[in-house]
Amino acid sequence: MLSIASYSLIERKLIIDNPSQFFCELKYRTIEDVYKSLRRSMDFKDNTLLHEEILRTALREKAHWTDLITNSKGIEHKNYLTKLDKCLRTLVKNKYIECNYRTKFDAKKHVLDLKIVEFNILDKGERALYEIDALKKIDIEESYSIIMKVNL
Repeated sequence: MLSIASYSLIERKLIIDNPSQFFCELKYRTIEDVYKSLRRSMDFKDNTLLHEEILRTALREKAHWTDLITNSKGIEHKNYLTKLDKCLRTLVKNKYIECNYRTKFDAKKHVLDLKIVEFNILDKGERALYEIDALKKIDIEESYSIIMKVNL
């Protein structure tokens, strides 16, 4: 099941790679098995929270940029600044944000300090943030229970 579906961390979307194979899985497996397999491919909560926080911070004024660096939201990561640097690179590479920042590394390539100079959200980032907000309004567990009731 994991071979036919993947999960976009940034946009929080499930991507079905092979729709015909997915249809066969739905047809010949129980709904519980399919649901468990899809949930397994969607468990990346730490990274999705950090991506969302970066997109939200890009909408704010320059005074809020330091809150992202100091981790005022309390997102737990072992090496927070290193993870933040990787997420910023990913978002810039995929054209969600424009960001110019400076980093200081230690001997183990862990980020010691990070300073954001320029930080803008692009149209693709705004759309992704809008879709994330829309997805937050939908309760997945509640939707699953409705599907189960309909199929009974």
